[in-house]
Amino acid sequence: MDSERDVQRRIAELLAVYVRQESLGWLTVNSYIRQHLPAHASFGELIGDLLQDVGFLGAADPKRLIPQLLSVATHGDPTSAGIARSYMRLGSSHVGGTFAQRIANLTLECACEEPAVELRTDPLSLALQPWRLDFAEGRSAALPDRPRIGSQDLSALDVASVGGRPLIATATVDHHIQTWDGGTGGPVLAYKAHHGAIRGLRIVRCAGADLVVSCGADATIRSWDVDSGNLVRRIAAPAPLTCLSFVPGSQVPTVVCGTEDGFLRMWDLYSGSQLGELRAHRDAVADVTAAVFGNEPVLVSGGMDRVVNVWHQVSHENLLSLTGPPGSILSVAVAEVDGGPVVASANSDESVWIWDGRTGTALHRLIGHQAVATSVAFGLVGSDLVLASGSADMTIRLWNCRTGECLAVLTGHLGGVRALTFASLNERDVLVSASADRSIRIWDPATHESLAPDAPSTEVAGSVWMWGSGRPAAAMDTTHGGPVRGVVFADVDDTRAVMSGSLDGSLHVRDAATGELLRRWNAHDGGVLSIAALRVDGRQTVVSGGHDGLVRLWDAHSAAQLLSLEGHTRSVWGVAAGEVGGRPILVSGSRDRTVLVHDAMTGERLLALEGSKERIWGVACDSWQGRTVIAAASTDRSVWIWDASTGKYLRRLYGHARGVRYVTFGRLRGQPVLAASSASGEVRVWNYTTGGPLATLAAHTDGVWGVAADVFQDRLIIASAGDDLTVRLWDVVTQRTLAIPQTSPGYAVDLREGQMAVGTGRHVVAVSLQDLLLDEMSG
Repeated sequence: MDSERDVQRRIAELLAVYVRQESLGWLTVNSYIRQHLPAHASFGELIGDLLQDVGFLGAADPKRLIPQLLSVATHGDPTSAGIARSYMRLGSSHVGGTFAQRIANLTLECACEEPAVELRTDPLSLALQPWRLDFAEGRSAALPDRPRIGSQDLSALDVASVGGRPLIATATVDHHIQTWDGGTGGPVLAYKAHHGAIRGLRIVRCAGADLVVSCGADATIRSWDVDSGNLVRRIAAPAPLTCLSFVPGSQVPTVVCGTEDGFLRMWDLYSGSQLGELRAHRDAVADVTAAVFGNEPVLVSGGMDRVVNVWHQVSHENLLSLTGPPGSILSVAVAEVDGGPVVASANSDESVWIWDGRTGTALHRLIGHQAVATSVAFGLVGSDLVLASGSADMTIRLWNCRTGECLAVLTGHLGGVRALTFASLNERDVLVSASADRSIRIWDPATHESLAPDAPSTEVAGSVWMWGSGRPAAAMDTTHGGPVRGVVFADVDDTRAVMSGSLDGSLHVRDAATGELLRRWNAHDGGVLSIAALRVDGRQTVVSGGHDGLVRLWDAHSAAQLLSLEGHTRSVWGVAAGEVGGRPILVSGSRDRTVLVHDAMTGERLLALEGSKERIWGVACDSWQGRTVIAAASTDRSVWIWDASTGKYLRRLYGHARGVRYVTFGRLRGQPVLAASSASGEVRVWNYTTGGPLATLAAHTDGVWGVAADVFQDRLIIASAGDDLTVRLWDVVTQRTLAIPQTSPGYAVDLREGQMAVGTGRHVVAVSLQDLLLDEMSG
């Protein structure tokens, strides 16, 4: 009598043969095969063979396939194992919603992270793809051979002891709550919790019950039974909620939430009744925590208005207003040092501040992060109090609270750090971090090591808990050794090329079709932050801006330096090229809050454009009806526009909720438009001659960096690269979009004549847009 394995194998073989005999093969398989063939093949030990059939990868239901991939990912032959790991890293939400998207996304994932694995595609699959990979050059991550199952990008985190066992709760960007065993990292529960983004999460004990309490952009607070995941109570709020804290020790179990309209509101978690409210900030509240200063119960709130406020919990009196950071306050934390309270904040200007909680005196301004500081938490290392700060630069920094000294930089996450907390796990004091790379990491704050779970590897292969160094593979002579902050197309030696600049200080020129490295050279000390291409006297050149505050012009053929321009006093995050009166100009934007304009032939400074009182990021040039204009993105949440000939200020474009990062120009229905990316995660489009808003493109779940525009199939297409590990292509008219998952944060993007170049944390990628691109977009 046949064994169950033999029966399942035979079923899988028959189903596969049936599909392959159909004229369109896997493309038109029925729902039973899409949903159940993965399980039949897994039980029949045939899944590894099917993974090498690209049609099966495109047709199978991702939610049914992913649970069957673990054994292949860890024990299969090298090709099948690499494909399985790539599929699991993408997860059901990133692998793609259609047959064609899955194949294209898997091809890119394998090229970046499993370069020894070639995903063999057939002509039909190639014809259906919305885009086709040209090349992916860079460094694969030092990912352990322990892929994650079922985890989405993480947005919130809490850790507590429940029933004597450590429990980790995370919120995901697809509105789910997941709980994890704090000993193994293995999944416990997962459930859909909200109808909008989850903004706050706490594990609390209320009326003898352990609850997970969450709040969200759907203007609700919800409490969930820890053991069952059942909804215990739903509380409706009058406005979307942004953050949540639980007030410990109060007679009434009180939860306090911040709102988008600047209020702090308090509720009785048991009865659901509102206890009070206060107008805390002039803009959205980003974070709130309950604490005790001396014997007084207080609430400490941080706002997008760049202020940290301290409020008396009972009287609602404003005890302190802490100011100083030039960026929005994104996270706050409170601790006691030498018998007195201190307050810390993480800020959008990349800084971390510490204040005396009694006097409001600023004690330390902590500098070191290379991107937005997203989270802070205090904890003990031995008997010493330290502050941990997480950042979109994928690092965590530990600081001495008394001296402000940076004690360590913790690396390992492959996406921005979203949340931090100190906790006790397995009788050990640890630091827990959650990241946009869809993982948590547990750190020993004393040794700075990323810790492994206390469990056999077979139990944690599907864990959300990652460990090890996580450092990318070492850079070779042919790859960048740091994040790629600039990419641009140019014609070099009669070949279309992709030029890229990196924080390792180098510029690379690659064949845009093959990725072959044509030349490389060192351009800036401290890193290249931005690049642009232009022709000067008939030759192709590239202008670069660097951390060293310099703007340099290079011959793209010989790598000879043509100009080195001083004038900026801080790093140059934006460069652009244009033409005024028939002469080429160079435009640069800096953190010193200025925009400088130079003659690209002589290096003469023509203009110094001022106005913004805050840092300048990206800049761009455009010519319309005989006038050349310059646009600059500012952390003051606006885009500034000047006349490039006279330096006259023309207008500002508003709408972004957080700082504007990069800008690009385009044409929509014959009219000049400008698109701008933002730390708030959307791209906004205006008619820049009238200032009228045209579109808000919102689908990224984290800040957006690079933005580019071009015409494809007679439609204005915008590309945007984000911290959420995606690049998105947008049809501006319909506002439909297609996401292309990346293996690290996207920083730079360029579009030219149906080809897109992307710069990420570890790779330079080029893809060619295909005829079915617009059909694959969704809105």
